[in-house]
Amino acid sequence: MDVPRGTNAPGSIGGRSYGGHALDEMQSEGFTPSVVEDAIRSGERVTQSTGRISHYSPANNVTVITSDGKVVTVTSGTVKPR
Repeated sequence: MDVPRGTNAPGSIGGRSYGGHALDEMQSEGFTPSVVEDAIRSGERVTQSTGRISHYSPANNVTVITSDGKVVTVTSGTVKPR
């Protein structure tokens, strides 16, 4: 499903903050909050030079980017650290 950027407003799911962009990407790619939480809890972590953290879950082939605990974006596959 193609979800245009700006479709979703920022929100909270299960006590975790999500940016609107993250929710757009999750909806577009079909990722559930449980997949995101799994990546954050047990994924491979890389701290980027920006201070954001990449959480890669090989089990679901998803990367979640967080900043101060807030989900900034979610994407399929791995993301190069910045």
